[in-house]
Amino acid sequence: MIKIGYFADGPWAHKAFELFLKRDNVEIVFFVPRFDTQDQYLIKSCEERGIPVLKLRDVNTSESISMLTSYGANLFVSMSFNQILKKDILSCGVDFINCHAGLLPEYRGRNVLNWAMINGEKEFGVTVHYVDQGIDTGDIILQEKVPILPTDYYKEVLDKAVETCAQVLDASIQKITQGKVERVEQESLGRGFYCSMREEGDEIINWDLSSNQIYDFVRALTPPSLGARCFYNKDVVVILETEVLPYPYKHKGRAGIVTGCMEQGVVVKTMDGEILVKKVIYQGEEQTPRFPIGSKLKGLNDLILDLVLEKNRSLRY
Repeated sequence: MIKIGYFADGPWAHKAFELFLKRDNVEIVFFVPRFDTQDQYLIKSCEERGIPVLKLRDVNTSESISMLTSYGANLFVSMSFNQILKKDILSCGVDFINCHAGLLPEYRGRNVLNWAMINGEKEFGVTVHYVDQGIDTGDIILQEKVPILPTDYYKEVLDKAVETCAQVLDASIQKITQGKVERVEQESLGRGFYCSMREEGDEIINWDLSSNQIYDFVRALTPPSLGARCFYNKDVVVILETEVLPYPYKHKGRAGIVTGCMEQGVVVKTMDGEILVKKVIYQGEEQTPRFPIGSKLKGLNDLILDLVLEKNRSLRY
């Protein structure tokens, strides 16, 4: 029997929780939610089962550590927990493991599923690792790769990650319980890379990329993410679906210009050809776009150019 303290949030944590409850050799002795959002599903599920819920603003204080260690847990388990774990809690005598929805060491950091899709990866990874004082740098317990299909949008990849994270975390705890862990140092797998958290403005499309890069960018940001965006006149256009045309023109031209209209949508010039924009949200309505030929869908570089031109005008007069 292994006694775990569960630090968790979100649908992947729900799935893992349900798997833990089915195990005869796993006991959850307490649950710590994110302090800012406080997962109500897990809080209610724990309260119904008499599992203590510890709402801690900072798990790193001496008071918090004393409370956490008083429950006799053999293992602390993190799944989408958002507090940075510092030296004192990591040296309290209880191992801490984490489930990361990224292929370590290549995809450390934040929003790694979005970044993997933006990069055109054909797979993503789920990694369970020991927590050390670095960020996503601890020894690997178990890792699984999951295909990203060319037709997958963000929701499909997220759904795969939710299922896989729960399964890999559950399997990792079983390995620990049975004493079958073979720790893998991340340095043995190559140089690591940190993905940054995506911020406001990162969703604006850059038409000066290739058609394939734009296709990957759009599908990586579809709901439940924000959606890739551009601007028609002064209105926001959220792009939900595109298609790389099999017969692209290689002519030079201004990226972001509508060069054709089809029954399925509008054709837009990219860096290396054209892409068909099939579904958008425009003026609050999901629709097949009908922007006129020759019109401009402003992207990131256009907004930067507008700022430069405006600055030049202000300096001129």
